[in-house]
Amino acid sequence: EFADEGNNRRSTTLSIEAGATADLQIENLTIPQRAVVGQDFELSYDVRNAGVRATDSGWRELIYISRDETLDTARDFYLGFQDHTVSLAGGETVSVSNTVNLPRGIEGSYFVFVITDPTSARTPFGAVYEGGADENIRSADQPLLIEQTPPVDLVASDVTVTGGTS
Repeated sequence: EFADEGNNRRSTTLSIEAGATADLQIENLTIPQRAVVGQDFELSYDVRNAGVRATDSGWRELIYISRDETLDTARDFYLGFQDHTVSLAGGETVSVSNTVNLPRGIEGSYFVFVITDPTSARTPFGAVYEGGADENIRSADQPLLIEQTPPVDLVASDVTVTGGTS
């Protein structure tokens, strides 16, 4: 077939459509109005899969606080994480309650952020493939006011002196 090699190819149109994906979203992020530096505070939120497809695996949420309304994971304060090890079907929601500790040396107004299924250089799509809907950051509606621990006011009372007199 040496002379007829040019007829061994054929082409056709192939239609490719994107498949259904998951779409994790943070909703109903609730924090207290005030917290004390160096102590725990509780936050709660819901993670909803707004996509059609179930998550194929578990995922992680990261919790940060920031002085401004823009999250910078390299400069803002990382507070902790929440892991999920089960699949979440399309349209389903899971409620999360987490207790985190505030670092020492800060005070004032801070914004609380939760990132679900974060991306990185190693996992550019996160653990859950979301077909380009990978921007999963939510901040609380109001900032958290972080206050210093009130000073201790020791007062002596019921003082009793025993012993001899000289």
